Amino acid sequence: MTTIPVATWNPGPVAAGQLQVSVARSLVAEARTALSGRGVADESWFGNAADAAAQRHADLLARVDALGEVLAVLEPALARAADRLAVLVDTVRLAELMAVLDTVGPADADGGGSAAATVMALELDADLAVGLAEIAARLTRQPTTVGGPAGALRQTLVVGTASLVGTPSTHTAPVPVGDVVTWWGSLVPSDRDAVIAQRPEIVGPADGLPGWARDRANRILLDRADTALVAEVATLEPRARTWRDLVDGAGGLDGAVTVGTFGGGTRRLAYQQAVAKLAAVRATRQVLDQRDGRTRQLLAVDVTGRTARVAVAVGDVDRAAHVAVVVPGFTTTVERDLGGADRVSADLADQARRAATLVGDHRDVAVVSWLGYDIPQTADTLRSGHSVVLRASAEAGAAGLATFLRGLPSDRHVTVVGHSYGSTTAGLAVARGDTGVDDLVVLGSPGLGADSSTGLGLPPRHVHVLEADDDPVADLGWFGRDPGGLPGVDRLSTDDVELPDGRTGRRSVGHSAYLVPGTTSQWNVAAVVAGAPVVREGRPPPSW
Repeated sequence: MTTIPVATWNPGPVAAGQLQVSVARSLVAEARTALSGRGVADESWFGNAADAAAQRHADLLARVDALGEVLAVLEPALARAADRLAVLVDTVRLAELMAVLDTVGPADADGGGSAAATVMALELDADLAVGLAEIAARLTRQPTTVGGPAGALRQTLVVGTASLVGTPSTHTAPVPVGDVVTWWGSLVPSDRDAVIAQRPEIVGPADGLPGWARDRANRILLDRADTALVAEVATLEPRARTWRDLVDGAGGLDGAVTVGTFGGGTRRLAYQQAVAKLAAVRATRQVLDQRDGRTRQLLAVDVTGRTARVAVAVGDVDRAAHVAVVVPGFTTTVERDLGGADRVSADLADQARRAATLVGDHRDVAVVSWLGYDIPQTADTLRSGHSVVLRASAEAGAAGLATFLRGLPSDRHVTVVGHSYGSTTAGLAVARGDTGVDDLVVLGSPGLGADSSTGLGLPPRHVHVLEADDDPVADLGWFGRDPGGLPGVDRLSTDDVELPDGRTGRRSVGHSAYLVPGTTSQWNVAAVVAGAPVVREGRPPPSW
């Protein structure tokens, strides 16, 4: 039997299988409800035929109940297997990287490379085997053991492992920045080219590697994601089927699960998410393929979550002396808003270069649109976990943003610009410390989760706050105190004022006009990015 490297396994089919089982459970539940309401209850019908019909009805209900019990065991078993398999693959990939650094032994022939990975693989196998054994026991009415009837099922699982091998995942677990930089520095140019071409899933997500390398790798991953999502959309595309297909439809259960009804909304949601992620991939490609003479780098792409996440830089982060990372907020999506975010970043970069010339600085600027977290949407407002009124999404996003920031060149002037809910995410990221951030600019912020600028780990006047007129979000103080009144912050103007370069900046009004070209607020953001003169707020800070 051919040995398949673990690092190339794809957990996707297992996760897809878990989704199919979930859909099947919904279909079975529908069938159970329909059948239980159609019993032989007419007292005027009696005799042998009536008795036979009642017995048949009872038998059918029992079979449906037994199938429901089996699926109730199989679904969580597959879910655990998918999660553990993803961790296993990431662990093996990390072991392979560390092997290059000679910090662990060389990888095994089968793509292993660490005792931890071996233990995980054994635990995964044992856990899934127990689940299959329980299913077999339910089907055969025998005691639950790992051996016996489960043996054949386990053998089927082993033979079917080849189906795990396919398109490598477009996302892998983050590797410590220092380890990545050391490993990359040990490679000659030809080896780097080979790694990018053959293992882009390692290079693309690796914070700390050069932007040009991540860009090349992530463009490969973007193409792979496009292909995979096209297939996923085709598989999940809705067609007119009902629970009756379980009994008499073409393909039976397999047909019903593969192309069947949306089963309680689970399949509908999966389809909608796949369509949105495919649109996001296409929108990202469109932004990257612009022919406007600007350099663009795809620094991150991940379509493994419920939404697509990307980071696109306008400018070369490897050469720029000033790097800004813009974090958007509530309702922003890659598929709908990346094009606009890219234009905002391009205008901000141009303005920052102009502002820098006032202090004799002619070095380059790069601006990153960081849509790298699960941004709350309107439909999430009443849902736990992802709601804009909770910090959960901001805290989760802050972890990824902090790692991304640590991976930027350490000798650059780095500014994080957060708008609305994105400012909360940015504030929580900077507060984690050791991010290399020099300045934080917040626009229409509902709160930063801190009580002062020093609470964010930045010196006084390095947290810059802009609050436009008629922006109700800026005065909410939902996630901590109103940033405009925090000790040590630098309040910048959003009014009609004369700018340091002699032009007159226009006033910003509302929650979404802070980065409109020609406004005072855009100048001030650009000036902070470039280390140039700013125009400060002339009004007193608000009381708490």
